[in-house]
Amino acid sequence: MTDKIENLILERLEAIRAQLNRIEADIADLKGRDHTHEAYLSALHSDIARQSGRLDEHDARLKRIERRLELVDEQPQ
Repeated sequence: MTDKIENLILERLEAIRAQLNRIEADIADLKGRDHTHEAYLSALHSDIARQSGRLDEHDARLKRIERRLELVDEQPQ
């Protein structure tokens, strides 16, 4: 009877170990995906900042062109 109990306990421990291995693999996969998402978001923020800078440059150039062509009234400061 003791052998049966020991075998039952060993079987349960092996099942728990197998489940933990699957959980560890899933966590490793999720960490990889999380890293990929973080890298994507970082690149996206950089692109947005770069585009914002370029829009500011274009805005400044457009204002300078309008001022040189006297297309805009000078506003009091």
